[in-house]
Amino acid sequence: MSALHERRAEAEQLDISDPAPARGRFEFPPAPPGSEYENAAYFAGNSLGLLPDTARTAIAEVLTSWSTRAVSGHFTGPEPWSKQAERLAAPMAELVGAFPDEVIVMNTLTINLHLILSALFRPDGDRRMIAIESGAFPSDDYAVASQLHWHGLDRSTLVRLEPTDDSGLFKTESLIEQIRQIGPTLAAVVLGVVNFRTGQLLDVEAITKAVHDVGALAIWDLAHAAGNVRNRLHEWDVDAAVWCNYKYLNGGPGALGSAFIHRRFNGYGDLPRLNGWWGNAPQTRFAMRRDIDLDQGAAGWQVSTPPTLAMVPVRAAVEMIHDVGFDLLIARSQRLTAFLESLFDEVCFTRQMTQLTPRSPSERGAQLSMIIDDAPAITDALVALGVVPDERPPNIVRFAPIPLYTSYLDCWRAADALMQVLPPRPS
Repeated sequence: MSALHERRAEAEQLDISDPAPARGRFEFPPAPPGSEYENAAYFAGNSLGLLPDTARTAIAEVLTSWSTRAVSGHFTGPEPWSKQAERLAAPMAELVGAFPDEVIVMNTLTINLHLILSALFRPDGDRRMIAIESGAFPSDDYAVASQLHWHGLDRSTLVRLEPTDDSGLFKTESLIEQIRQIGPTLAAVVLGVVNFRTGQLLDVEAITKAVHDVGALAIWDLAHAAGNVRNRLHEWDVDAAVWCNYKYLNGGPGALGSAFIHRRFNGYGDLPRLNGWWGNAPQTRFAMRRDIDLDQGAAGWQVSTPPTLAMVPVRAAVEMIHDVGFDLLIARSQRLTAFLESLFDEVCFTRQMTQLTPRSPSERGAQLSMIIDDAPAITDALVALGVVPDERPPNIVRFAPIPLYTSYLDCWRAADALMQVLPPRPS
């Protein structure tokens, strides 16, 4: 009997002593026919979180209100539609380390990045460059490049900060040194808190300070960080941040995104922003005046009427995390990811697989990226066995153990499936 096989009992015992706090409140894809398990072992929550039961209830409540109240549902009933963003501000702010007036749920990640850059990125003289990490998620790359083009600047003003080596991993000291070298020409830096390929967590506080030291703006993408790792955006003096809510926050496919705008920008009514009527203060929003009466804080950055049917699943999912307790989830995430790592170490001993994600818990969240040849075919083989990760070109298979709903037995199932489908290491 293999050492890995013997660890199944350990996983089952851990599920008794350290259970997933909301596993029974999520809907899992079914396991393949003939499996001994009812559900798939789901490790793609860093791409799309599972459906929480509260989302079904919240959507049903909106449909009932629409049916029985029609237009008055905006202002009446137990959950008036016009109050959804306001209700979400406090629990969302808690997840990212901000004040409620610094956070708003609206639009999608890239639209929010465009809104922020269009207001805050003001190229002036030699200071006209934007830096982004090499290997950034494409939407960030496209958004930044198009903002530069919109200002009439050529592609030489887009600087890509390079990783330390071919692994794609960064060292904080190297990033800071690159920022210092281009400092006099740098207007803004746009970086991902957690890299989508490698799962590496950057030192946001130190890098933000380095960006400010050279006189530039620090803007962060929390797509793989919100709901995954501890963030303290206000304390770290981040200028602005954007994120999606359909990964670790389980808000549904294509869910509304969120934005953080530091309090230092409050009251900047003359900031050259792209405004819309929902950014008007609620007290005068329906007065239909010619001049906008901007709401205070991040709420003033809203443009259009929030889509209620898209808003309420986000609210339901975020409030579930709030009820469970984010500190509890962070602690369980570290235990769960470490357990999965220990199982994968046993797989790597005899099979052709290498871990890319940093091994230090302080440099990662709930993700292990594994380097595997023919990653698409291996991913398909895992899914056929009832284990659902995802892959990223050219050779990365990603596993995200989500502390809300992933079990230790799920982790064991992933390792066991990899032992079955991976080729052995040459002797």
